[in-house]
Amino acid sequence: MLAVPPLKSILVLADRSAGAQGALQKAFVIARHFGAGIELAACDAEQAWMARVSDRADENAPARAVRRAESRRFLEALRSTVLADDLQIRVGEDCDGPLYEALPRRVQAAGCHLIVKRMLRREGRHRPTLTSADWQLIRSSPVPVMLTHGRPWRPRPRFVAYVDDPTAAAMVDTARFLAEGCDGIFEVVCGAVAGAAASVSGEGGACNLAARPAAAGGAAAATTMPADQSIDVVVLCTGGQSSGEDELRAELTDRLVDQLNCDVLLIPWTVLQN
Repeated sequence: MLAVPPLKSILVLADRSAGAQGALQKAFVIARHFGAGIELAACDAEQAWMARVSDRADENAPARAVRRAESRRFLEALRSTVLADDLQIRVGEDCDGPLYEALPRRVQAAGCHLIVKRMLRREGRHRPTLTSADWQLIRSSPVPVMLTHGRPWRPRPRFVAYVDDPTAAAMVDTARFLAEGCDGIFEVVCGAVAGAAASVSGEGGACNLAARPAAAGGAAAATTMPADQSIDVVVLCTGGQSSGEDELRAELTDRLVDQLNCDVLLIPWTVLQN
């Protein structure tokens, strides 16, 4: 989705819960802005990275057929909750194999530019949190992933990009592309090692780019990002050149998800390098 091609297709990973409708509704809002299509795929919350395995050794052909039929009925019911004759919403087939292996193939085959999935809530927690299944998805995805808790956006959603690398112009371009496409407000917060990114400036359009530094001190200090609840989407880069960089960005992501009651757009570092 870089440099920056049109956003023409969105893949929604839906688990069997009421929250799945929130993920579809968020994808619907984005699709309407960009004139994109939507593909629905089933993803079991309890077996997220083993969801839709068609060749399980303990399943015979009739059992697999029943499971596929149940999956399709669920997705068709979910699709019926959105009434939009002018928007293409397609029910996709089950993934063959573990989700983290099948996802790149699925994205490429469908020509998807964005994945949308809901964030789960752990028992006893008031806010969403990233699970091991979410990280499995994030690290295997070849395109940006939006994790949503289902809260509606404001008429002009506020996108805040956290930039922790002075060469992250591609990330800023991608985040601005989505914000502008959604008629949103766009801001950049610079991390301790990203002072150079403060020179990035907006050029008219629907978005205002207001770059400002975050507190020094690495990932932990980065949680001083604006904590007001007017943020609709925080944009982060995931991964890095080293395992240490990957861990720091994962820690930052977990902290911000825990602190901010907003959606999270995660852009893979590998995507930014292409």
